[in-house]
Amino acid sequence: MENSYVDKKGEPLVCGGGGRIKYIDIAKFISVLFVLIDHVQYFSPVNNCFMVIRVIWLAFFMQMFFIVAGIISQYPIITSTRDITHFIEKKFRTLLVPYIIWCFFLNMSGNHDIFFYKIILGRPEDLDTVGVNSVLWFFPVLFMANIIVFFTMTTIHCIKRKLDININIYYVIAIVALMIIDRKANIIFKDYLFFGLRSAFCAAALIFFGILVKGMIIYIYINFSIYKKMIFFILLLIAGILLAYYNMPVLNNNGNISYVYDVWVAMGRLGKSVLIFWCASICLSMGVLIFSMCLEKISILAYLGERSLLFMTLHIYTHSIVSIHIVPWLNRYIDDVGSDVGMVLLLSVLLVVTVIPFIDKYMPFLYKSFGK
Repeated sequence: MENSYVDKKGEPLVCGGGGRIKYIDIAKFISVLFVLIDHVQYFSPVNNCFMVIRVIWLAFFMQMFFIVAGIISQYPIITSTRDITHFIEKKFRTLLVPYIIWCFFLNMSGNHDIFFYKIILGRPEDLDTVGVNSVLWFFPVLFMANIIVFFTMTTIHCIKRKLDININIYYVIAIVALMIIDRKANIIFKDYLFFGLRSAFCAAALIFFGILVKGMIIYIYINFSIYKKMIFFILLLIAGILLAYYNMPVLNNNGNISYVYDVWVAMGRLGKSVLIFWCASICLSMGVLIFSMCLEKISILAYLGERSLLFMTLHIYTHSIVSIHIVPWLNRYIDDVGSDVGMVLLLSVLLVVTVIPFIDKYMPFLYKSFGK
C-alpha cells in the first residue's frame, strides 16, 4: 500500500497511516550503511584518515534508530494494567523475540556462545565474550528504552492535567532528566547496573527527541520544496561536521586518533563534551532525515531501508566472508584488488542484497514483527 502523509481532510498523519513512511526507511538505510562502513575496520586495514572521518557518522548512525522510534511509535496513556501488558507484549514480540531468534542463528555459525543474555544482564565488558551476538545490543536497549518512555509519557500527562503548559516543554524536561539519570546511575551503580539500562536512559532521551521534533519533520516534509530541503540539509550537515570535529576525541602524539572517550555511542558519550556531542548528533540526524525526503522517489532505497535489520545482523558475516574468502580469491585473478575497504564494503552489501529475496520468501520473521 502506498504511503499517505495526509488524511482525506488534508491533515498530516504522524505515522503515515496509509503504509510505511518512505523517507524514514531511507534514513534507516543511510544509517545502517554507515554501520557497515564503520565495521569494515574490523575486517580490513584502514588508515588514520578513516578514523578521523569516523567521528562524523558516529554522531548519528545509531542515534537515528532511536530518534526514528520516537517519530513513528505511539505511546498510549496507561489507564489499566491491561495497557501495560499489551504494550510490553507488543514490544517483546517486535524486539526481544527477533533478538532471541537472531542469537540462535548467529550461534549456529560456530560461535557456540549461548551466553547472549549477558548483553541484557551482563556488564559492557561482557560483550567481548559474546562474540557476534554483540551486534544485537540495540534490541534489548531499544526494548528497555521504549518501556521507560511508555511510563514517562503517562507521568507527563498526569502532571499536565495539574500544570497545563506546552507539552513540548515536558518533553524537553524529560530529555534533560533522562540524561542526568543516565549519568548518575552509571556513576553510582557502575558495573552493577546491567547493560541494557546502562544505555536505555540515553536511548529513551533520543526517543523523546524524536517525539519532540515529530511535528517539525512533518511540516518540513509537506511545506518545503526539494530545494529548501537540500539547503536545510547542507546547513545542518556543515553545522554537525563542525561540531563533531570541535568535539574530536584526543589525538595521540603520533597524530593517530584515539577513541578513549568512546564508551558506547548509544550512551551519548563520545568526545570531550556530552552537550556538544548531542548537538552534533541532532544536526546530523535531522540532516539525514531531511536529505532522505529528497531521495523518496528512489524506491530501492526505501525497500532496502525496510530491511535495515537484515543489514545490521548479517553484515558481520558478509564482511568476514568477503575479507577472508572472496578478496583472496579475486587476488588470484585480478591485480591490485588487495584488501581495499571499498571493495569489502561493496561486496558485503551485494551479498546481503542477494539473500534478501530468499529471506523475504522463506524467513520473513527474521526482520518483520513476530505475530500480531
